[in-house]
Amino acid sequence: MNKILIAGINEDGAEGLSRKVIDEILKADVIAGGKRHLKLLENAIQNKEKIIIGADLDSVLKDIEELFKAGKRVVVLNSGDPLFYGLAKRIIDRFGKDKCEIFPNLSSLQLAFAKIKESWEDAKLLSIHSKANKIEDFIWDILENEKIFFLTSGKDDPKIIAEFLTKNDIKVKKFYVLENIGGENERILDIAPEEAQKYDFSPLNVVIIIKEKKEREFFIGIKDEAFLRYRGEGIKSGLITRSEIRAIAISKMRLTENSLVWDIGGGSGSVSVECALLARKGKVFSIEKRQELIPIIKENARKFRAYNLEVVFGTAPQILKELPDPTAVFIGGGGEKIEEILQECLGRKSLRSIVATFVVPSHFIRAKNFLEQKNFKPEVIFLDILSLKSFAENLEKFESKTAVFILSLWIT
Repeated sequence: MNKILIAGINEDGAEGLSRKVIDEILKADVIAGGKRHLKLLENAIQNKEKIIIGADLDSVLKDIEELFKAGKRVVVLNSGDPLFYGLAKRIIDRFGKDKCEIFPNLSSLQLAFAKIKESWEDAKLLSIHSKANKIEDFIWDILENEKIFFLTSGKDDPKIIAEFLTKNDIKVKKFYVLENIGGENERILDIAPEEAQKYDFSPLNVVIIIKEKKEREFFIGIKDEAFLRYRGEGIKSGLITRSEIRAIAISKMRLTENSLVWDIGGGSGSVSVECALLARKGKVFSIEKRQELIPIIKENARKFRAYNLEVVFGTAPQILKELPDPTAVFIGGGGEKIEEILQECLGRKSLRSIVATFVVPSHFIRAKNFLEQKNFKPEVIFLDILSLKSFAENLEKFESKTAVFILSLWIT
């Protein structure tokens, strides 16, 4: 039975191919591959029909399909392991597994780690080998892992990665750029990210980052003392949603890593920060009407590396009309416009949860009544946090940390 053969090839060309693959190439009628791959085998395939694989892969697959249906033996060349960010998936999706056979070579991942003599079973494997993937998308992967491998797409990618590390003050133990692995122009650079920004790199490269330790550890209910708070006049000094209240309120929001969150009444940004760290692939908008609190929220976002947190200066509900639909909303009080704010939130189709906290009973009652009039049944918690001031004092001597109503609504 005729099959489309997908063979991995590296910079050592025919020397790195098995006898089986070489035999299949010699028997083939058509060889498809990138210009670089075809050149590596130019002597062996000079009398073969060739298809150059470029940016328009759909057109190439159509040509291969016509040749295959005509009974031609087709070999497709792909770098390293065709199943590691390679062409194999696209080809299999089009023709089916029964019509394809794969001959993998050593992947760029294996070759790169062998060159620097490091194990890779604990490495995080990432690719910016696509316009759809941006370095910013991988911030949590970089922070949460000690060893990261980047499959890149051109000569500028090592600089982009290095600039991102420097800009975000991410410390690394080693920053490797490996070029043309196994080829005549192989170069292995062990340099600092700051230095990497000055280099000119070969288009064929990969990047390996090795760090001393994981940068980011997150536990819900970050201590209040860890946040920067406003200490000026005109606003209640030290304004913050307490850690205990924060932990309960955020748990009621039922966030996923892709949640889009509105935090209405950002304050110090404590709720926004924790939501951003949970919704790591999503987005959090921290909405605050008091100009003097904006830099406080931004600084807390920077401190906790909440890169997916955007601070919005404005007054709700008016400013909400400019924002994308949320899946979850946190309201810190709501004030005299609580009904209007709730109405704006409920009008968004993607909304799944609303959680609001109130220290003013009348505002809580208005919010509860409004939702019930809309035929919703919100859950209500009354919470009074008591803390023992000193163990040296009488065990009955507790201090209230502000009683609060927590109203939550889950929309199915």
